[in-house]
Amino acid sequence: MATNFKSKTIGIALKDRGSILPAGHTANGAYWFDNASGSLISSNYYMQALPDWVVRFNNKRLPDTYMAKNWNTLYPVDTYTQSTADEKQYENNFPGGGTTTFPHLTEKITKDKYEIFRATPYGNTYTVEAAKAAIEGENLGGNGVTDFLAVSFSSTDYVGHAYGPNSVEVEDVYLRLDKDLAALLTYLDSKVGKNQYLLFLTADHAVAHASGFAKEARLITAAAMPGMQKAVNDAIKKEFGDGKYILAFTNYQVHLNNELVAANKIDRAALKQTIIRTIMKQPEIFSVVDLENVQTASLPETVRKGLVNGYNQKLSGELQYLYKPQYGGYEKGASHGYWNPYDSHIPLLWFGWNIKSGKSNREVYMTDIS
Repeated sequence: MATNFKSKTIGIALKDRGSILPAGHTANGAYWFDNASGSLISSNYYMQALPDWVVRFNNKRLPDTYMAKNWNTLYPVDTYTQSTADEKQYENNFPGGGTTTFPHLTEKITKDKYEIFRATPYGNTYTVEAAKAAIEGENLGGNGVTDFLAVSFSSTDYVGHAYGPNSVEVEDVYLRLDKDLAALLTYLDSKVGKNQYLLFLTADHAVAHASGFAKEARLITAAAMPGMQKAVNDAIKKEFGDGKYILAFTNYQVHLNNELVAANKIDRAALKQTIIRTIMKQPEIFSVVDLENVQTASLPETVRKGLVNGYNQKLSGELQYLYKPQYGGYEKGASHGYWNPYDSHIPLLWFGWNIKSGKSNREVYMTDIS
């Protein structure tokens, strides 16, 4: 808006939200990967037909080329010193009949091929190529004003969920991403010119250890503690009778069926207290918060601030449950969304135009980018 819309804004990612959200409402285009076609797609919110440069890019069929290569480690596996052994029972098997160990035979996959493509390092390589195609096709940096290109690398997330952050797969993905980023920077130096572009790198979250790894490392006493939802539903039935008074447990929140609660004249405050008491009996739980009264909750201030900032009166659940450190994961793979620093602490790096070499240890936020 500062240039009266003379600047161009483009979003590129495998995930739709990874493209749409960073690019914003006024973007010229946001493009993401479609599992059905194996191509970049967009929305008629931005345009009625894909630009020619996107059509040309899609016609290259790069995902097919990448998947034909199979996925083996970039370097000899015995040099991967930042990860566990390759075979771990708390990792998910590679889809399509694969195992947890390398090599992962992507060339043999036919069913859900492009969905699986996302969870390989080739998804990041594809994203770099899409970003380069956008720069060329939209002439970004050559319009006499500052253009903005938002690039989100989604494959690190997919692989991290499947195998956990201590896996050989994740180490390999980041070794390959390092090369992908180097290729992008080299391209920018050539296309735009050294120190003629400003780049920042950050993340939307970090990750917790896989529960099995945490138990193996004696960080927790049990890898997974199922049964919380059943315990809550049983307690509600005992005190309030039959009725689906909970719509969902999602994102560590409890969503009440407020229409049914009102129709059956259930004491809503008493219902919430029953749920809170039951969840607090679970040994892995740190706290349960009534989000409608979060300001009075006994919580560390940083945790309370995060809950307040993330609360949406129309969309959030009524209750939020918080796990003790390292708890709350899956039997296989890893997750995120926790209040703990190992998950909520993200990087913010700046590089290029008018950026001097240095570092800062002061607390900053993603919103400081703007």
